[in-house]
Amino acid sequence: MSLIFGWLAANIGTILVCALILAMVTGLIYGLIRDKKKGKSACCGGCSGCAMRGQCHHGASKEQGKTAQK
Repeated sequence: MSLIFGWLAANIGTILVCALILAMVTGLIYGLIRDKKKGKSACCGGCSGCAMRGQCHHGASKEQGKTAQK
């Protein structure tokens, strides 16, 4: 039993850092899934400066074009 506690005491820093990283990654994944279910985009800004502006949001760009023409 003391062997286990000795190993834990010797590696407590590594265990805590790994637990912290795991919690952060889990939180990020949870947030991405929640945003996806709400229909939010993963984009970080407007499409005007994006190199992929014609490839994503096919429906949104068509709708924007229709409202701009009216």
